[in-house]
Amino acid sequence: MARTLTSDAHSESVSCAPNRPTAGPSGVAACVLRLALAAVLCLGGCVLEDAGSSGPKIERFATDRRIITSGTRGTERLQGQATLSWKAPGATEIHIRGDGAELDLSECMPGADGCAAEGSLVVRPLSETEYVLRACDDAGRCSESDPLTIETREPADGRLETDTPDVAPGSRVEVRYAIADAETWTLGVVAQEGGDLTLRPCDLESAATAESPCLLPESAPGVPATEGTAVLPQVAAPTTVALVATNGAEDGLGDYGLGDLQLRIETGGVGVLDFGPGDDTVVSGASVDLTWTVANATEVSVEAMGGTVSGLDGCTAVDEAGQGRCTVVVEADTSAGPVEVHFTLVARDAAGAESAPAIATVRVGRAPELFASVTPETLPDGGGIVDLSWQVTNRDGVTLGVVVAPEADAENPIVDTAQGVGKCQGEPCLPSGDVISLQVTTTTRWIVRASNEFGGTEVVVGVVVVGTPTIAAMRVDGVSVFEPGGALREAVVDASTATFEWETVRATETRLEWADSADCANPALAWTGVEFDMGAPSGIHTLQGINVRRRCYRLTASERLQGQSDRAIFRVVRRPVIDSFSVSDPTAAPGTSVQLAWTTRFATRVSVSSLPAGVDTSACTAPNGGCTVVLPGGMQGFVRFFLIAHNESADSMNQSVTVDVQPAPTVTFSAVDDADGDGQLPSGGGPVRLSWTTTGATTVRILDQDGTVVLDTAVPTSIASCPGGADAVGCEVAADTLVYTVTANTTWTLTAENAYGASSASARITVAGAPAITSLTVNGQNVLGLPGVVVESDDATFQWTTSNATSTRLERGDVPPGGCIVGTVSWGDYVGFPGTVSGTFTAGTHIQDWCYRFTASGAAGSDVHVFRVSRRPEIQSFDAVDATAAAGRSADFTWSTRFADRVEIVSVTGPSGDATSDFDLSPCTAVDAQGVGGCTLAIPTGEPLGTYTFELEAVGPSGARSVAATATVEIGEAPAIGSFAATPTVLPTGGGDVQLDWSGIARADDLELLQEGTVVYTEASPAASGAYGPVTVGTRTRFTLRVTNVYAATESVA
Repeated sequence: MARTLTSDAHSESVSCAPNRPTAGPSGVAACVLRLALAAVLCLGGCVLEDAGSSGPKIERFATDRRIITSGTRGTERLQGQATLSWKAPGATEIHIRGDGAELDLSECMPGADGCAAEGSLVVRPLSETEYVLRACDDAGRCSESDPLTIETREPADGRLETDTPDVAPGSRVEVRYAIADAETWTLGVVAQEGGDLTLRPCDLESAATAESPCLLPESAPGVPATEGTAVLPQVAAPTTVALVATNGAEDGLGDYGLGDLQLRIETGGVGVLDFGPGDDTVVSGASVDLTWTVANATEVSVEAMGGTVSGLDGCTAVDEAGQGRCTVVVEADTSAGPVEVHFTLVARDAAGAESAPAIATVRVGRAPELFASVTPETLPDGGGIVDLSWQVTNRDGVTLGVVVAPEADAENPIVDTAQGVGKCQGEPCLPSGDVISLQVTTTTRWIVRASNEFGGTEVVVGVVVVGTPTIAAMRVDGVSVFEPGGALREAVVDASTATFEWETVRATETRLEWADSADCANPALAWTGVEFDMGAPSGIHTLQGINVRRRCYRLTASERLQGQSDRAIFRVVRRPVIDSFSVSDPTAAPGTSVQLAWTTRFATRVSVSSLPAGVDTSACTAPNGGCTVVLPGGMQGFVRFFLIAHNESADSMNQSVTVDVQPAPTVTFSAVDDADGDGQLPSGGGPVRLSWTTTGATTVRILDQDGTVVLDTAVPTSIASCPGGADAVGCEVAADTLVYTVTANTTWTLTAENAYGASSASARITVAGAPAITSLTVNGQNVLGLPGVVVESDDATFQWTTSNATSTRLERGDVPPGGCIVGTVSWGDYVGFPGTVSGTFTAGTHIQDWCYRFTASGAAGSDVHVFRVSRRPEIQSFDAVDATAAAGRSADFTWSTRFADRVEIVSVTGPSGDATSDFDLSPCTAVDAQGVGGCTLAIPTGEPLGTYTFELEAVGPSGARSVAATATVEIGEAPAIGSFAATPTVLPTGGGDVQLDWSGIARADDLELLQEGTVVYTEASPAASGAYGPVTVGTRTRFTLRVTNVYAATESVA
């Protein structure tokens, strides 16, 4: 039998053997065997052979469900079903087998062309079954589908039980549960939201909250057990517990819906839902508010044990919501220490049925007994020193603390023993009793308060400075600028108008004055009155005209009869304002400079930053003016500069300017004898041909050595023109030639410019018999025909020879922006230069970066060469602050250089080779005026761990580079903390014990536990997990777990 395979079916064909009828001329099969499935039965000599054609195409063989339910739940058999459907146009007969057994198709639902061509059949497999469809036509040709599998699942099987289906309201209920054969399941309490029933799921016991409706045990951390006991902490009303589950089948037959598996817990009788005091720590004789919520009760009764409680006869009422409250007075003998008073509440209904008792506890103790005094109690005018003392004679509580604060500024205590504020005789003040010495100049009152968990005692003490009026408060635009006896304060204002507000005690009049000085405390200041005199003792005044950076003000509060006064001196500072910020050119080339300019008001300095980083702006600090910044050679695109103005007290909003950085032009330039193309003209001179090519240029300008403009394509010139052009406008920028006559040795400089910058090149022609510089070296390096040299030492030795010259001259000037271009340098003769036609001359010491012009003169003219001499920068040191760093953290570097205006980290080499591109090196460029700098580099994550070598080069103003220096850092992994927690995180008033636990410690050499910054526990080579405690705390406390290794430290806070 031959089979022809197609993409969606198999085809088989059958014909009769010899001596049997075969297909006649009419095409009607005389002998056709229709085959079911893959089994072929040939009778009477039939044989199988390739028919040479396919059977009917099976376009569809599918099922509406791939997974169904099949199994037993309890005594009930749950059997799901699926519908097979097919379509095979041209088929006259179909067969379906399931796991090898042919199905009965008598219940087939036919399609438009009958069951053979299209139809469906409902199947109910008891287990996973594979189905295959076979379709045949009248010619006996058959096709077979790919197998189609239907899986079966057992139905989810669960149970819910309780021993207490009827409880009093507020009771705790346990529910036993089990669930099997469920793909997903949820146990919870049925709730009604709007008109819909929903399920509030139980929480795991480890994640319980006050809102949890029920709690589930765990089979593993975070995994609910499939069998166990669920707890309902409080059942206040009839409650339905439900279990919903799915077995994963598509028919839903084996699932539990919200109403399928439920357990009803009824509530009846009288119950207590809530009972407790408003404050569970009080002093004897204090009032305590008791509140309760009950169910099905008409009254309650409360009894007390452990002390004397009055007012219990008022603790009976219950409102319609089942709530009630009463206030009782608790008294107890606390002479031997705190006493616990226990309250028992029983709820009753109208028939007298009672609830189970509910218990609440109140601890009764003594508040501190505080005695405080000030010695002396009076001072003469001008004040003096007083001793403020206190003594606490009862210290029952565990949270004893003492706070001393000025009555006029109670929010800023001068003593707070719990926070370590205040020094008594040089040591932290003791809450049990201590003395603090205070300097006072005016009448002052202090609030002294001692407190523990039971209550607090407050005493007000003071000193009277006889007859002295006092200033209680002074504010500018809402900011306090006065603290009696405190340091000078100031207010920052944003405008020239500000609101002054003041309060005084015992004053009859006030006066406000000003003085312009940096030292507001100078007793020799000349004060000027402000708008009002003999002002109100307390009031508000709007002051205008505040137009200086900072100004001193003085408020004087006077008592008219005794002539005494109090003064408040403070400073008002204007916030800096940036009036303008500009850049000299919005376009520039890499490696060139731009000038930033700004004007500000009320500023003492400015700071400038760039985005992207990498531009040295350290010189940009003057409050008004500008600075020159050099754009790094590799920079391209838009660079944004941000300006912030600063003064002693405030910063301005930032302003920005943008520079478009793109490449400058490139240029080639030559000069030859127009007659023979030689580089020398005959005696007397002649025509010279100047030729050039440029890229990216918009203008070309040629100057001779005297600064005369030979050509400027931007404007007409009469010196020379190009062939075919009437003047310089006719010369092509990209490439051209011009010819004109010279009579002496001449050097030309061609400058090509575009919107971003300029590039220059020089060309030279000599004239036979004219003065010529035949050799010129600096420290042995030839400079003839070169723009400059870099020297390795601090001095420079010039050596030269000339021909046809009678004298020489050496001039020097500062390097201007753009380099040593003729006509832009301010030249000055070098003092001491001999002027001989040949010789040697050492140009002093401290060579850094200069332009030089050397001229050889004679009867036939002169020869000039301009060049630059730069000192090669040096790196004196380059170090990593730490030899190790952690991936994902940072590493700090420092360097010291000479003759450099910036540095670059040019390469980073790691364990896998070049890693330069993996680091952002832009922060590491700046040097200060002393050549010193430093930076912090972010260490990327994901890098191979190991030793990294950072190579640094210093760059001078001319672009000369130093010999490289290296620094190495070993990069490893920081230690890890998986978790760190304190249990509990919330304590009642008065504090208590907490337990500290940690886990997931990895790669750590040492472990430290700190309590408010103090180390309380250490461990070397720590284990992966650990614990510490219990620790008793009385106030809000911060614990820090710190693990370290050679690479970094990692901290976690609880």
